[in-house]
Amino acid sequence: MESRAAIMNAGGKSARAEILGRIGASLGRGSGPQERRAGVEARLAAPPPPLIPALAPTGSGGRIEHFRSRAEATSASTARINRWQELPGAVATYLDDRDLSGPIKAQPRPPFTDLDWRAFEVAFGPADAVDQTGLVLADAGAAETGTLFLMSGAEAPTALNFLPETLIAVLPVAVLAGDYEAAWAICRETAGNQFPPRTVNWISGPSRSADIEQQVQMGVHGPRNLHIILVDTDGA
Repeated sequence: MESRAAIMNAGGKSARAEILGRIGASLGRGSGPQERRAGVEARLAAPPPPLIPALAPTGSGGRIEHFRSRAEATSASTARINRWQELPGAVATYLDDRDLSGPIKAQPRPPFTDLDWRAFEVAFGPADAVDQTGLVLADAGAAETGTLFLMSGAEAPTALNFLPETLIAVLPVAVLAGDYEAAWAICRETAGNQFPPRTVNWISGPSRSADIEQQVQMGVHGPRNLHIILVDTDGA
């Protein structure tokens, strides 16, 4: 059996250490743990920009249409309004078209609490098992896949995203990004020093599952219907 001394090179390194050292050098890594640690810390402090897929649109108009197309491909429905005051009417139109009735449970946050809901029975707060329609504000959207980003918080209870049979999500165009990375950046800016929140839910279309006999069932783990209303202005 070859002795330990026999597998040491002239510099006193084992063959294994020599090989690993060459691999590390080819990858541009420092030879010592302190150098490697410094490299990791530098990368975390100033991360390089990620590779963005070509699927993510860049222009404002392209983002909106791409988002709607991708969202509708997941069985969501979409609408677009010009200002916040049009939101109650857009909600009424959707509910009437779907022959849906009953009270609405909305997030207890502006702009919802500032709008005129006299034509509806609207309550604000966390969802209960009896709530059939939920109204939430998306913190960001990614046109890449038609995905909504919803951060949890005191004014954004997570259960409201999943318990109601029908979920109406409002997405301001100002926070619609082309790709996931840009949507995450919007969430970080919005939350400030409260980021990350306890939960960030990504929602792409209504809930569906094929756990049973590989047959797709809608509404098993969340809303059966998802309607997204895009608002063109972030003002009143």
